[in-house]
Formats: sequence, C-alpha cells, structure tokens
Amino acid sequence: MANQPKNIAPSTYFVSQNRWLIVLAIFILIIYLLSPILTPFLIAAILAYICDPLVNRLCRVGTGRYQISRTLATVVVLAGLLFMIVSLFLILIPLLQKQSVLIVERLPAFIETFHNRFEPWLQTRFGVDLNIDSAHIQKIISENWQSTGDILGNVLKTAGSQGLAFVGVIANLLLLPIVLFYLLRDWDTLIAKIGELIPRKWFDKTATIAKEIDQVVAEFLRGQLSVMLSLCMFYSIALWFAGLEMALSIGLLAGLLSFVPYLGFAL
Repeated sequence: MANQPKNIAPSTYFVSQNRWLIVLAIFILIIYLLSPILTPFLIAAILAYICDPLVNRLCRVGTGRYQISRTLATVVVLAGLLFMIVSLFLILIPLLQKQSVLIVERLPAFIETFHNRFEPWLQTRFGVDLNIDSAHIQKIISENWQSTGDILGNVLKTAGSQGLAFVGVIANLLLLPIVLFYLLRDWDTLIAKIGELIPRKWFDKTATIAKEIDQVVAEFLRGQLSVMLSLCMFYSIALWFAGLEMALSIGLLAGLLSFVPYLGFAL
C-alpha cells in the first residue's frame, strides 16, 4: 500500500478504502440469512411491480364520485389474479396427473429408442459415448412409477413427515396475498417515499436512470410472461391437434422453458 499514511493501521486503512464494499457484503449476508422470511415479500414485490399498471388503468376508469378508488382497483386485480391461479390449479393438476402417469409408463420405451437409435448416432457423429445404463433406469421406473401420478397423496405424505416445514409454506402462502394487497395499494406512495430519501443533488440523475431501468425491466418481464403464456397455449393446442396424448404436459413445459433461448422449442 504505497499511498497508505504511516500513522494509520493497515486494517483501519483497508476498512476506510473499502467501506462501501464491506457494507454491501454485510447487506448481502443479511439478505441471505433472512431469505426464508423475506421470500414472500420479494415475490409480492415482483407481482406488485407487474400488476401496478393494471391498478393504475382501473383507477382511471370513471370520473368524479364514480371514479374507482385505488383500494377497490387493488381488490379487483388481486381477486382476478387469485381466481386465475386457483382455476389453473383446479384444471391443470388433474390433467397433469393423468399425463404424468402416461409419460412414466412410456418412458422405458423412449429410453430404449434413444439407446438404440440416437446414442450410436452421437457416438459416430461426435464421438460422444454417454454410457447410459438403460436397464437400471427402467428398473427404477418400474419400481416407483405407481406413486408418480398420485400428486396429492405425495404432497400430503411429505407434509405429514415434515410438518414444521409444511406449516411454514402455508404461512408464506397466506402472507403473500396480504403483502401483495398493501404493496399494490400503496405502490405509488412507496415509490414517492423512496424518492424523498435520495439527496437532492443526485435526485435528477438518479430519477432518470431509475426511469430507464423501469422501462426496460417492465417491458422485459411483461413481454416475457406474454410470450411464455402464448407459447404454452400454442404448443398445447398444436400438439393436441397433432394427436399427441401428452400434449398439455409437453406444451406447458416447453412454453415455461421458452425464457431459455431455444430450450423450449428443442423440447
């Protein structure tokens, strides 16, 4: 340390020169240690960020005394979101349960086809020897496939054996809509309060950068969600018309994995 003053201890000098890095490291450590508690708040904040434009649009409906309040708009958006999630679970879980059993039953045939056709081609073309023990995989599948389709039974069994963890999951699920409601209702107020914490001399530049980040992130998140949902429906419907019995499972998985370039399409 050529520029270190002679009357300052090395440890003190290091702290003074890297204090912001130390603060950042401590902050990241605290977030990591509190991650089980902060998870519902983080998820609620992301959902509130995505749903805030819907609440703003509803607030602009009507004029005067007939204008929709922020609280009512938040209740409508939250109710619609919960209804959509519950409906998807009630519709999709039975279908996915049925198709998951079908996939597991046919998996040995898929493995055998891969072993006989694609593995020799990979070895000849690229010199790749996977050494997949298809017989062992088929043995494992044949011993455990009966329990695969019973999704609800497996969940209840796991909940019974890990009661405390299950209670924590339920508590987070119950806390999530409550936190989401208050974040959505007071989102604009929270943003304004955060803005008041920024020093005035940095406010204009910080606000400009934050606005640009908001536009990019918002467009990415909403666009990516729209693409994923559209591809889920497109793949599922197209595969169903093609006569594939596992159309819904494969279509949903391919659509949800579409955020990884080429992975969803390749699947």
